[in-house]
Amino acid sequence: MLACRTGALLRQRSPTALAPVAARSQLVASCTPCLTSRCGSTNARKEELLYIGPLTAPIKTLKRVSITTCAMSMIGTPLLLVLGNDSVPLSGQIAVTGVALTAAVGSTALLHWCTRPYVHKLSEITGRGAIDKARLFKAELLSILGRPRVTEFRLGDVQPQPDALRPFVSFKARDNYYFIQGEVLQDKALLKELLGRPLDDSEKSSGTSAGAAGAKAAATAASAATPASDASNSIGK
Repeated sequence: MLACRTGALLRQRSPTALAPVAARSQLVASCTPCLTSRCGSTNARKEELLYIGPLTAPIKTLKRVSITTCAMSMIGTPLLLVLGNDSVPLSGQIAVTGVALTAAVGSTALLHWCTRPYVHKLSEITGRGAIDKARLFKAELLSILGRPRVTEFRLGDVQPQPDALRPFVSFKARDNYYFIQGEVLQDKALLKELLGRPLDDSEKSSGTSAGAAGAKAAATAASAATPASDASNSIGK
């Protein structure tokens, strides 16, 4: 009798007890398509590398050296002012300190101002094809500390040959200036759209990529090493 009553009570309470579980199951089932669509949209965002700036390594090294010397000057120059020779007038010490700090900070700021538009990497996000104003691109620039700074723009946002006081500018998009070396970019139709003018002879010719240059250098080194190895083998024999 006790077992029958217990079973009856469980059967009476089971719908109420299972109601939160069923609600959670329905919620998970309703959210599954959303999560799937989000994952699908994330996976659909593909990037194709179109351009690598040949001067990326020199500019990055130069910026890091410049910011390091600037920081050392800002720290060391005031210490020299405090620990300087008392025979030099205070006004002279302040003048020398000001000139040194101005030169250190000014050179770093000028270097960053000149090299800021330089595009180190250019990738396309929406897939390649015919020239379309809706094409989306991702450009990688460098900050003043030499770290990557990523920006995105569409082809319709590009303003070719903008009026700018900067020495190196190819186009403008979304209030940012960009400079690319046209002879390296392989997509010449895209290059013509970005520059907004006919291409020069140097820009029409495709430059050698870094990977091809590295492979060529490796092949040259291997061919140069082959006679030496043959000579050593003959000597050993």
